[in-house]
Amino acid sequence: MNKIAWVVCLLLFIRGFAFAADAPATQPVTVTGTLEKPHTNIRPDKDIAALGRNGVLFIRSQERWDKINTFLPDLTPDKPLPKLDFTKQSVVLIYAADPMPCMVGFTLAKCDLAASPPQLDFSWGWLVGAINGYVDPATKFILAVIPVAPVVKVTLESHCINDDKPSSWPEFSATLGGKDGGDIVDGLQASITPKAAIIKPGDDILIDFALHLADLGDAKPQQFGTIPKSIYVWDNRISLGYRNHTFFVTTPDGKITLLRPRERLSWRWNPSILVEITAKQSYHLSSGNQDGGNLKSLKELGVDTSTPGTYTITGVYEETGGAKDLTAAGDKKRPFWGGSIASNTVAVEVKP
Repeated sequence: MNKIAWVVCLLLFIRGFAFAADAPATQPVTVTGTLEKPHTNIRPDKDIAALGRNGVLFIRSQERWDKINTFLPDLTPDKPLPKLDFTKQSVVLIYAADPMPCMVGFTLAKCDLAASPPQLDFSWGWLVGAINGYVDPATKFILAVIPVAPVVKVTLESHCINDDKPSSWPEFSATLGGKDGGDIVDGLQASITPKAAIIKPGDDILIDFALHLADLGDAKPQQFGTIPKSIYVWDNRISLGYRNHTFFVTTPDGKITLLRPRERLSWRWNPSILVEITAKQSYHLSSGNQDGGNLKSLKELGVDTSTPGTYTITGVYEETGGAKDLTAAGDKKRPFWGGSIASNTVAVEVKP
């Protein structure tokens, strides 16, 4: 081989090596563990009230990740969590409360990061029959780090690992981050829609914030929760709009701001009135104004749209679950949804 040919081969080798180093990983990094530290004979009721019994979260910003971590003071991963860069990565987090010491845990069965949208298929193992030894009930999780993506499809299959005739069934199947909504916790999903996708400088960004039952497609949950016929949430019209909802707003300069309505102390004296959400009836959060409308004003929360450019918005809805005594309203106690869910992300363009 002459010197020129040798140099060409060397350059091609170096280029190929560099490309391989920069190429995206074909398998996401995964971490499993529990959402609480090991303890004896204590069920994770506190975690269930704050996070819900079962959830699939699609986390796309450092601000959202930091907020989720406020609910996870006792997070116990099986190995150190990777360093996350949300400018290049997104996270899928699945968790489930184990009511009995029989859940083996989650694994990533397969993934297709080249698909549109990327698809992650998870597996959930269960033991059946007699169990040797006692294991504390815990809320177990799996976290998968993928290249940054606006939308992801997630499926979950459950299977018995010690049955003579192993069986499996689809527990969960949904696309997260699209127009139908983002995270799903105990069957509830949130979606936001701007009144206008293009506005003039100085105009208000008005957002419709809706809660609805998630559509899990052909999945038929047996272990990972159930498909609820209805979910009860607080009717915030009684309190002129105070609610455990927030917005992440990214302004044209790239800064992300967390916005939350100011708490009205008078709400503490209002009776608890629940709204039932069904497959046929979603719930649109009140505007908080006396007109009784459903559009949230981001200008009232502090958003200044005088600068032209793109403003992206993500809604977050949170509540602490449990039974609520509605006898004052002539009703019986009913289960009250609890958890933290982020909506889809929408963009509003400000043009002169």
